[in-house]
Amino acid sequence: MHDYTANDSDELEMKAGDVVLVVAFDNPEEQDEGWLMGMKEEDWIQSKESAIKGVFPENFTSRL
Repeated sequence: MHDYTANDSDELEMKAGDVVLVVAFDNPEEQDEGWLMGMKEEDWIQSKESAIKGVFPENFTSRL
């Protein structure tokens, strides 16, 4: 829904209209409230398991 500029190396930068696949945190204790872990669908299609993962604010997105 909104552009998000990453502020840290573990964050996922995204633009409005990007489709982001939500994945589980490697360590669930690292998940902060309101944040999800994901990767851009486009990157996953091209790179599969080597696609870049990062955290992003849930309120910048909507479920499809």
